[in-house]
Amino acid sequence: MIWRKKEQQEPAPAGPRKVCPLCLRAYFDDSIYCRMDGQKLQLEDSSQHETRKQIECPNCGFTLSTPRQRCPICGHIFSNFKNMGETAFINLIPEAGLPIKIDKFPYTFGRKDVIRVHYSEYVNIEHVVFTLENGHFYIRDKKTLNGSSLNGHAIGGKRFENLKKLQLADGDEIGLALDPKGNSLIRFKVEIPQGAYSRENGPLNAKEEAR
Repeated sequence: MIWRKKEQQEPAPAGPRKVCPLCLRAYFDDSIYCRMDGQKLQLEDSSQHETRKQIECPNCGFTLSTPRQRCPICGHIFSNFKNMGETAFINLIPEAGLPIKIDKFPYTFGRKDVIRVHYSEYVNIEHVVFTLENGHFYIRDKKTLNGSSLNGHAIGGKRFENLKKLQLADGDEIGLALDPKGNSLIRFKVEIPQGAYSRENGPLNAKEEAR
């Protein structure tokens, strides 16, 4: 309790403010990635900070102080994605190695894309397919042997008969090759450029597709 009171009495740090898009922690030092979840920090524009309105999730009521596409509490997708005349693409950030850029759709992602990973032998030649439809990115498992996951939830494998496409949001985690406990052996973070988001229309009321 003494430490908390002392912390509240200290003045707010000055200088550029960088925010983690996943956990919303703020950094004032020269950090590039969040020390909690490894997300790349985003420089906050001080001129927009005063006029920016907080966004409330229509599904769970959680208030977002930083614009994001998926609610961190319930997973609701409320930011619309638009192709602003540029080549639409997503980046898959592995736990180790360089990001994988996908800019051609539909794109079948498989063993050839993760050949340097030790567990690549558990990935099908054609494992998942990425599509771009009506300004939204989707992923669908191709009835793989060891399955796939999205944010820790299995979306494909031997026990799945009807596989549905699921919408992707910035910060989502894709897992490939699930073990018997459901843990993915290979994981990627999804990165969607924020410049492609349309903030003019505001939050969408439509709920995410049923999984």
